[in-house]
Amino acid sequence: MKKGYILNLGAGENQVPFLEACDKFGYPVISIDKNESSPGFHLSKIKVIESIHEYRKIYNSLLKILLDAPIVGVGCRSYGKAVISASYLAEKFEVPGNSNSIIKKFYNKALLKKFLSENGISIPPQFLLEEITSANPGSIEFPLIAKPINSEAKKGIELIPNEKILSQFIRRQKSKYYFEEFIDGPEFTVLGFVQNNQFQLVSVTDKYTTSYPPFLEIAHVIPTSYPEFIGEIILYCKRIAQVTGLENGPMVAEFKANKLGQLFLIEVMPEIGGEYLAEKLLNSYSGYNYFEDYLKLILGEKIQLFDRNKKRKFKSVIQFIVPEEGKNIFKGFQNRGDYERSIKIYFDKILKKENEYVDPSFGNSSRVRVVGYTIKNEFWDKNKLPALPWEGIFEKQS
Repeated sequence: MKKGYILNLGAGENQVPFLEACDKFGYPVISIDKNESSPGFHLSKIKVIESIHEYRKIYNSLLKILLDAPIVGVGCRSYGKAVISASYLAEKFEVPGNSNSIIKKFYNKALLKKFLSENGISIPPQFLLEEITSANPGSIEFPLIAKPINSEAKKGIELIPNEKILSQFIRRQKSKYYFEEFIDGPEFTVLGFVQNNQFQLVSVTDKYTTSYPPFLEIAHVIPTSYPEFIGEIILYCKRIAQVTGLENGPMVAEFKANKLGQLFLIEVMPEIGGEYLAEKLLNSYSGYNYFEDYLKLILGEKIQLFDRNKKRKFKSVIQFIVPEEGKNIFKGFQNRGDYERSIKIYFDKILKKENEYVDPSFGNSSRVRVVGYTIKNEFWDKNKLPALPWEGIFEKQS
């Protein structure tokens, strides 16, 4: 491997697994974060106190630091504007990454999906606001999903069941939205890497969400119970990398299949993704360290992946406790006597404090607890998630 510094955008808790991988392989890290007390700083040789969104300020600050070795890689476990910053800095330091101009295109989701549809990627029928308002009555199939053009983590997503609700929604909205026909069927989260413009699959996991909008993510399960879709998913992801011009970086995508077995791309981003998939789920299932491969990727070294075809006698699950529909105050937890005894818990983290406001419309950030566990295949029912040892208590605040 090359010798030199890794520039890492962010030093929060979510960045620690990547920083640990850098430390394991002997790479000193320059970490950027606006929070001086970020936990990742203790794994960093040099810390720069700055917003990870301010890429020009970051670059100017780095030029003033006298380094004893070059910057050989730029890493980012964050999302959104931080990924744009990472691409800019990778270009400036001439290390593996993605073009800044290409990355920016991913953050207008409506235009990106229109472009992908024109290039052979199947997406749900999609409408911009002006197309909705000028459409002939009866020409649009309901229900629709309304999505903010630049939304993250399920924020602002709404279900539009009919034309009356659509008209009300349009009158009260000031943000920029686009609309998609609702796809009813199994949903998948895909992790992968793009290296030298070639997509390589890491994992396909089944995703479970709430039945009510904004469709909070309840669980992710590996391996998928629908392996018949993996080949088509790989083909789509290869095509996405090809037509967008992605060169070197992570990719996370979401797909849904309808009752006819047709597969649709729901979302794709040039990011690592969250949901504890990379750091907890994959490792518990296969022993695979995602972040060691990510380090190799940003250094321009060949990634290893893991043997997805090896049969295992269990599933690994990341499952969340979420607010009940219509309730927004978290009151705590109570033990369940009827929980599934066959699960083996390997991870448990409380995400919210008692009496905290947890409005589901805020998206995935309203979830109150995350639990990782394994369960033997013979006890798994893909149509019903196991009961956890605890359940959340919620109240409605008017």
